[in-house]
Amino acid sequence: MATKAKCIMKFTKNELLLQEDVHQQFGVGYLSKIDDKSALLKLQEGNLNNTKDIWFLQDNENHEFVLMPQGMLNTLLKRIKTIQEEKLFMKLEREIAAQMPIDFDDAMSVAQMYVESHRQSDGSLPALNITSVVRDIKKQHPNLFFNLDEYILKQKQGVSDD
Repeated sequence: MATKAKCIMKFTKNELLLQEDVHQQFGVGYLSKIDDKSALLKLQEGNLNNTKDIWFLQDNENHEFVLMPQGMLNTLLKRIKTIQEEKLFMKLEREIAAQMPIDFDDAMSVAQMYVESHRQSDGSLPALNITSVVRDIKKQHPNLFFNLDEYILKQKQGVSDD
């Protein structure tokens, strides 16, 4: 019984990133190794009739496993991909703002096009160094950002001309 509680406590819906009502039940069981290619599954909680259950299993060597339907795994992977992309675009927004754009929306639009041009054939985005991306955009489109050095130089010249 203590092992069952241990398994349930380690895995929660939030940790699995499942926010929608995809899955309400958990099954708990043990795997007993028969040979190198076979194991006996003994259910402690749940039943085999529900094909939407996530199963938390522990073998006789205390290794823990999670068994889930393929559709649920696909949902989880899509959600992870979406979260990674949201994180990338949030970093992009922060970095653009730090570079003092004249018009944030224009700079962000150019940056989004730049990032989207790197989208791979499978629809995923590669890991991009956001600092380098914004630096490249600033070099290619200097009109999108304030040039503080130029501004300070003009201010100094304006003061010395008076």
